[in-house]
Amino acid sequence: MADTTYSKSSAPTRAILAFTVGCVMFTYAFVQRVAPSVMVGDLMDAFSVSAAALGGLAAWYFYAYASIQLPVGILIDKFGPRPLFTLSMLLCAGGSLLFGQAESLEIAALGRFIIGGTVAFAYVGTVAIAARMFPASNLPIAIGILQFIGMSGAVAGQAPLAHMISILGWRESMTVFAIVALI
Repeated sequence: MADTTYSKSSAPTRAILAFTVGCVMFTYAFVQRVAPSVMVGDLMDAFSVSAAALGGLAAWYFYAYASIQLPVGILIDKFGPRPLFTLSMLLCAGGSLLFGQAESLEIAALGRFIIGGTVAFAYVGTVAIAARMFPASNLPIAIGILQFIGMSGAVAGQAPLAHMISILGWRESMTVFAIVALI
């Protein structure tokens, strides 16, 4: 388990900063989660597929996200959130680029799978940060804040994302997602 002992003066600032990074990552995960719903027409045109096939494409995110939850918890306990957040966001950037540049539905599905598997670290890792760095009495409010901020990603993944796609296009928007993941 990662060492979380800090001096009393640095602990609150460090805890809030670490928790904020996790919240931003969880928000990003929700934007990524809902992104295909905003790109439906563009994706159907790009891959010449039906809505049913597009539903299958979107599902690859959830296949990875759901299947990796138990290993994520074990890995977070063993290595701590910091290195796993870093690695997962690097891989997510690659998945975003792969999805955005895909010329086939299969490659796009692989990109969505990578995205889903990598953003799965956000919630569990942020809860671990809150549990390790905040007093136990503050854990419920921290998780409530995490959920609230994360859901804002679902909101941002709708109309604002649709506006970005109308300006940049869906492929270029996925490149922006990759850049955001790297940052």
